[in-house]
Amino acid sequence: MNTQDPFIIAGRTFNSRLMIGTGKFPSNDALHQAIEASGA
Repeated sequence: MNTQDPFIIAGRTFNSRLMIGTGKFPSNDALHQAIEASGA
């Protein structure tokens, strides 16, 4: 696998392999801040 290869799930192509779940965040605002900080 080349890290430049696209990541495809169910026909959708993603440029990042970072998956962020919603269960550990106390609020939607905290989730959005984490996503922004990750650069994903």
